Amino acid sequence: MGGKLSEDIVSHLKSLDDFMNYYNHHRYPCRLYGKTPMQIVNGDMIDKYLYKQKIKEAQVARVKTNQNFNACIPNLGCKSF
Repeated sequence: MGGKLSEDIVSHLKSLDDFMNYYNHHRYPCRLYGKTPMQIVNGDMIDKYLYKQKIKEAQVARVKTNQNFNACIPNLGCKSF
């Protein structure tokens, strides 16, 4: 892993085992919508709409923040008056 060549078969198998653990338990492919491959194998269901509501809420909050931008009063210099 990491672009290094294995020194021997034991280190090669250890690196392969580490990679398989990462790939199956710690990686979140886009197609699995926030699930790891092992979560799917263990029966978790894919919910394509899991983040849809959160994205909508973030969009509304961002618009409000942008609309209120001109209402800000910047501090002049380093001292607050």
